[in-house]
Amino acid sequence: MAGKTGPTKEDARTFLKRLQQVMAGRTLDNWISVRDIVREMGECHNIPEKRCLFLLEKWAGCGWYEYGVSLDLGWLTEEGMALEVN
Repeated sequence: MAGKTGPTKEDARTFLKRLQQVMAGRTLDNWISVRDIVREMGECHNIPEKRCLFLLEKWAGCGWYEYGVSLDLGWLTEEGMALEVN
């Protein structure tokens, strides 16, 4: 069977690494939202939106991610930015 069979830790690493890259270089002139990154993960890395949202909720529970009203419009905390991604 070709393709993915389910969620993997590699999905989480890829998503977290991309979030860290974007948040580290984000400015008012170059603003990319987490929602944009979630879409990118689906288009470029074949990681479903539901998987990304699950990871964001999980990371929020760990204190690595914070958000206000909408889960996909948040930000990584200092702890989330400091995580080592292999």
